[in-house]
Amino acid sequence: MKKILLSILLIFMAVGMVGCSEEEINYIDIEATDVDMSVYDGMNSLNHHFKSITPTELLRVYNEGGSGIFYIGYSGCHNCQDAVKYIEEAAANNDVTVYYMDCYNPYDPLSEHVDEFIETFKDVLREDEEGNKTIYTPQVMTFVNGKVADSIIALPEGDSETIVNTYSSIMERFKPAE
Repeated sequence: MKKILLSILLIFMAVGMVGCSEEEINYIDIEATDVDMSVYDGMNSLNHHFKSITPTELLRVYNEGGSGIFYIGYSGCHNCQDAVKYIEEAAANNDVTVYYMDCYNPYDPLSEHVDEFIETFKDVLREDEEGNKTIYTPQVMTFVNGKVADSIIALPEGDSETIVNTYSSIMERFKPAE
């Protein structure tokens, strides 16, 4: 049953993306740096498709109408450890950059921006046990022209191929033109 529901979700996402493919994507300059991903199991230090951004930069890109693929997580998160390898494979398949916001970045910690972050992204965040919107990781969001186009919270269910295809389905619109 879960596979059927996931297949239906992927079909709807694919149909939605075909309808949106005519929309021109606004890319703005994103201040990002190289990131050592070797803190994630099985990841190479610099040979990957991730760039590091701060919470301030992620909010700026959103507020200024930018576009891109954003991964929110941290290396101490068990599900993040699992998700990153699938996100990387999907990014490699689509030849796209994924902007990584480390929740525990000591130079610009999310804790200083948490209220603004929750208010900005409340429509795509989950509720905790008390009904309050909160940030769960791993989360992959895509912005198209300053709007959240897609959001996947937690590690998708399924076998490796299904998980990679789920992430790929939200990255395809950012694939370079051939």
